[in-house]
Amino acid sequence: MKKILSIALAVAFIFAAMSISVFAANPTPEICETCGTRHVVGHTATPHHNNYLDGEDNIPANAKGTHDITIKFGSSTANGGTDSSIGSTNDDDSVIHHKYAVDILYNDFVIDMTKILDTQNNIDVNVEGTPVQYKPIEYVWDVNTHKYVLIGEIVADPNNPSNAPVTQILTDTNDTSYEMIAYKVVNHSDLPIQYKDEIVDPKIPDALTLTTTLNGATDTVNRAKAGVGNDEGSPAISAHDWIKITAKPAGDKHWIDVVNAWGANNDYDEFVVANLVVTITPAT
Repeated sequence: MKKILSIALAVAFIFAAMSISVFAANPTPEICETCGTRHVVGHTATPHHNNYLDGEDNIPANAKGTHDITIKFGSSTANGGTDSSIGSTNDDDSVIHHKYAVDILYNDFVIDMTKILDTQNNIDVNVEGTPVQYKPIEYVWDVNTHKYVLIGEIVADPNNPSNAPVTQILTDTNDTSYEMIAYKVVNHSDLPIQYKDEIVDPKIPDALTLTTTLNGATDTVNRAKAGVGNDEGSPAISAHDWIKITAKPAGDKHWIDVVNAWGANNDYDEFVVANLVVTITPAT
């Protein structure tokens, strides 16, 4: 309690001192090469004579000196030492005890193949020499070739006045990117933190590439804002806000190649293609 009162009194003294025109040593003028001090009035001749020639007959208007007033809570380092008794970060010989608390808010990382098919509508296909439009509808297992093929449904066929449903195997040329909202970092600490992410253990790297918004870079999140009075402070969020993951067929591959790579590696309609690792460290 005494420490808190001492800090409060020190802050009150600082504001009182800043309200009047009384300053400490003046760092604004250059240091005099002759005597090693900073002169506010006088000694303006060049060079400094160090005799009766120095000095001013009158004090110039607005002659003043300025110096920063600093409040210090004790010796400290950028990240502080470790208080082994409670396992949290603490500056050496300081009355301020820093603590870290960081949240990672995750979204669902799901590559939705139905939405990928939706981006490939109205593919032109030649039927008996006439261009018609097909809409991709599903990937079908071909028991003869032992691979998946892309099946499309006719959209408009001038040779089929009855508009009966017609399906056909399509050549899949879709290599568009698919973007997912992934995660964001929230800092509740009173010190800034840094984070970076990495996609590890890919299951089908030859068919599918995965990258994030950071893409190997390091991002800094500022410290949380302290509350004033009875008001609670606010956490700090990454400048990137939500980090995104982009999925795309690798190299010259297409999404049909991704589907077949999945089929060669798994027996279920859903499987993990990679892991995302987010690393949190103190800001340097």
